[in-house]
Amino acid sequence: MNKLRIVFLCHFSNQEVRANLELKKYTFRHWLSKIRGTKPFSYDDFAIWVSDFIEQFERHNECDFHIISPHRGMKHNKSAFNLRGINYHFYRCDGTYFYDFLCEHFGLEKKNDYSRNRKRIQDIIAYIKPDILLLCGAENPYYSLGALDVHNCPVYVILQTLLNTPQRIEMGVGDAYRRDKEIEIFRHAHFFTAGAPISKQKISKYNKDAKFLPCGFPTHRPIISLPTKRDFDFVFFSRIISKSKGIEDVFRAMHIVKGRYINVSINVIGMCNDEYKKKLDEIIRELQLGNNVIFSGYFDSIEEMYSNVVRADAVVVPGITAGLNSTVRESMLLGLPTICYETQVSKNINHDDICLLTAQMGNVDELGKLMILTLENPEYSKSVAIKGKEYAERVFSNETIVNRLIDNCRLIIEKKI
Repeated sequence: MNKLRIVFLCHFSNQEVRANLELKKYTFRHWLSKIRGTKPFSYDDFAIWVSDFIEQFERHNECDFHIISPHRGMKHNKSAFNLRGINYHFYRCDGTYFYDFLCEHFGLEKKNDYSRNRKRIQDIIAYIKPDILLLCGAENPYYSLGALDVHNCPVYVILQTLLNTPQRIEMGVGDAYRRDKEIEIFRHAHFFTAGAPISKQKISKYNKDAKFLPCGFPTHRPIISLPTKRDFDFVFFSRIISKSKGIEDVFRAMHIVKGRYINVSINVIGMCNDEYKKKLDEIIRELQLGNNVIFSGYFDSIEEMYSNVVRADAVVVPGITAGLNSTVRESMLLGLPTICYETQVSKNINHDDICLLTAQMGNVDELGKLMILTLENPEYSKSVAIKGKEYAERVFSNETIVNRLIDNCRLIIEKKI
């Protein structure tokens, strides 16, 4: 029996794959960053959920998995290698400093619909000849547009972020180009994994033949012990700090908490561009939180980030536009009391027992009251955290999710759905 040949088109990076790639040192770019006083370019871990998918793929030797991903800084246009039975195919997605400058300021690659990247993806897929293509995320055209060139096998989209929602449009998450390309992919593919009801509604609007198969996203299991002594009352963390992640609401809730606990503290972890950081600094000044907010920055290592997250007694991650941000699941697995906004997903989690502390969407007063609750009733908060961890370990099982995904692929290929 021939193995099921699956291509997983995505974007991620971790230390292990970088060790197998010849990467540039970017000496000139580092020098320019130093002159400008900006953060130097670094190769860091991101999209950890993709690494978690792949870790589970390694357990399924009845399938032939091929991972296709862009990577910055590669010395060659393409690079392929095998790790523990998984075939990796990376392609270079950046160019010279001048070329990248043109792309950034004049939308050079957008004007060509990332034709260079698409050609590299096409060549790799033609070589593999897959039975099915899994696209992890439709919202990133620099790799997701490669799915539009696939016609000889089914295209199955695992939705990461839906850009075409009123909230995300209003908050400037993504741009018109990315939203248009997301719709193109919805029209091209026929199979989808999309958790939130609004995602299914939007996809069905553009593709009446769309079929939805339940699966979900793996959740990275942080193996971090909680320290006995904590340094902060609260922590907010995200790869990229933005309004859509709820950081501005967190600061306004902190102002409420400070009215009762003047020395309350919060550790803010994540990447933040200079322009938005200035806006946050202004909010902090207006709310007189200068002595209460600590920015720890971005950590290249996911383990280092988690080690800093657990320095707080409770997590506040009130995402505004997502059904359930990955930071919520990660916080539950860490065993910390987790405060977020209520969504349909969080309602389902809290259906049988309180596993998350949730405020009505956008209700900053309620958010502040929940933060005060964790300070004044630590035993209750601890019981919520324990139940949250038990729920996360039971429901967010990576093994279950990937088994379901592979079963879905078989159903699609065998035309049983």
